[in-house]
Amino acid sequence: MKIQRCGEKELEAIERFWALYREKPGLEERLVDERERLRHLRVEGLGFSSVGEFANPFANGEGSVWLAWSEGQPVAHLCRSLCPAYHKGRRIDSGWWRDLFAVADSVGGHAAAALALNVAHIDGGHAGLGTPGVESQAGRLYRALRFDYWGAVPFLYHVIDGARLLRNLSVFKRNQFSASVAHIASHLYFPGKVIALRHRRRPTLVSPVRVEPWNGFPADADWLWDRVVKRFSFVFDRSTPYLNWRYAEDCYTRCGVFAEDQLIGWVVWKLTGMKSNWHFGNLTVGTVVDLLADPDNPTEVRTVLRVALDELTHNGADLVVTNLSDQRMLKAASEVGFISGPSNYHFFTKNLPTLKLEECHLTRGDSDGDRRL
Repeated sequence: MKIQRCGEKELEAIERFWALYREKPGLEERLVDERERLRHLRVEGLGFSSVGEFANPFANGEGSVWLAWSEGQPVAHLCRSLCPAYHKGRRIDSGWWRDLFAVADSVGGHAAAALALNVAHIDGGHAGLGTPGVESQAGRLYRALRFDYWGAVPFLYHVIDGARLLRNLSVFKRNQFSASVAHIASHLYFPGKVIALRHRRRPTLVSPVRVEPWNGFPADADWLWDRVVKRFSFVFDRSTPYLNWRYAEDCYTRCGVFAEDQLIGWVVWKLTGMKSNWHFGNLTVGTVVDLLADPDNPTEVRTVLRVALDELTHNGADLVVTNLSDQRMLKAASEVGFISGPSNYHFFTKNLPTLKLEECHLTRGDSDGDRRL
């Protein structure tokens, strides 16, 4: 078995891997994502920058893309990104493991294990961060590597169009009878309205508010980050250079939220138009990918979340989803109408102090899940 670090010459090999893996549903777009990531992203030292030409995305040992080979075929894939974090205000050098996949056979499973062991050796004393499904092969592999497991990051949803939800959500299509009932109900006013009204809240918000679209994160975002970083027990880097690297792609919309010309928070959101999706049918799903506000000021947190909901609703979302872990953020989300659902976003770390998930600020942008939704 051969472990290989990827550069420009390995793009074809990455294509070959995804061609072998692509038989699994829902992963058709991953190859496009990987090619774009390789061609447009680079990390230099502790800074982040976008470039117009190819560069191996995470050079000089700070991050990388890897393949494992068996009998001349690429059978496992793993990315390791530089992702600084802060524990009680102290900076921690850490590597974020993402896109750990293997071709579904015993050889692929062994290759994934070998790949993970190889990258774990590179991590050394740095923190390892991972967010797989807890009962997935990746999750079991993390446990075997003695990663610490801190729990599932709560999944939250907010229904905008109840009628379209009834027509599209897979839970209503488990058998012919329930599908028929849901289809009929979706054409009646009352059932869809009741579903949407479950999310209707009228919390106290900051007023007046100004929402400012951003092409990139400005210096104001650093001012907010410096002010709130120590208010979370654990949080990933939210500095301007990192944010402008992480959310450089066109699929993300970035907005600053101001009250009396002072920045009180920011939000990153995206829209995904589903097409015969296994879970969401043909819904337009809005995702609150990331946000930052003062967690000790619930009115400001509620306002930032409400801005995200209003922007996504205005742009055609039928359903809005997000993940949040901090208990103060979760309370604010509930107060603006988000409801908790089952989560497959699980948080593992290695070489980190003891954590409490409810004191960590984790969002959907701290995983690779936002690339699919």
